[in-house]
Amino acid sequence: MLCQSGALWSLTVLLFQAVVATEQDQFNIEAVIDDFVKSAAGKNTVLWWDMNAQEAVLKNNPHLRNRKVTVSTGPVVYGNETNVSMRAPDVYVHWIHNDRYNESHTSVVSKTITHTHSYTWYLEQTFGMEHTVKLAVGLPDSVSIESSTKASFSLRQGSHDTQTATKQVEVQETVTVMPRTSVKLVWTVNNIAKDIPWAVNVTLRGWVAVWYYYKVGGHHLWFYPIDFIAREGLQHIPGGGVQFTAKGTFTGVNSQTSSLRVEDHDLEEYWGEPLRVTYRPVKEVPVTVIEQQPAQAQRQNCTTLFNTHR
Repeated sequence: MLCQSGALWSLTVLLFQAVVATEQDQFNIEAVIDDFVKSAAGKNTVLWWDMNAQEAVLKNNPHLRNRKVTVSTGPVVYGNETNVSMRAPDVYVHWIHNDRYNESHTSVVSKTITHTHSYTWYLEQTFGMEHTVKLAVGLPDSVSIESSTKASFSLRQGSHDTQTATKQVEVQETVTVMPRTSVKLVWTVNNIAKDIPWAVNVTLRGWVAVWYYYKVGGHHLWFYPIDFIAREGLQHIPGGGVQFTAKGTFTGVNSQTSSLRVEDHDLEEYWGEPLRVTYRPVKEVPVTVIEQQPAQAQRQNCTTLFNTHR
């Protein structure tokens, strides 16, 4: 079970050159391999080909199970920001009611808010493969959250992967409420999206196994080095193999508390608000938390609530 002879290799290279000429727009590595081995077969028949050593004759043989194509990646390199935009904000509302007729009331309002931030890697330029690439990547320097994560996606144009991270935002405000007044505190949490280009080198090394129906040179099984798919943008590398650069766009959405607005209202108009805390990110599923008041606070004539407002 040897690699192809010089004559067979020369013939298949000529056939491959004809194949890649039609692959300028959508270069799919698996499709090119399939066309290559079938064209190289001539009047023979290809029963199967395998670049991952999954066929039993390969994976059950310790001398052949490593005759496969391996895919590895270099570090992800980020460019400069290409776009910064504002997404729909998250709005938090906290009410404080004072039903006294002659005395004002001072309250300290504090809350820890947990936001979920999203980070998406879009793959836009690549030589297509079904192979799933797992990248251990950090976030760009311009994204303020400190985090490291892993992105995982197929090497096909249009593939993407989204990871999430959380950040806690502390809000606190001292508010004096006049008699017979309801005070409305509105925190607006801006969601800032940044688009940043990224690139990573993808390296393919190894062999493609082909099983012919009729023996060729005394063997059914032949191995072709993956180098045969080399072309412009898919370069030979020292030691054997090919390498290309996959490119895409990273989009990070990061939340930041930006402003507080305080409004005074007549007590009678908003006195019926329930004593509960709710939080709902815009266009997302609401999360509700019931806020338990200390016994001393419950005895006071001043009541509070914290709810969501679009």
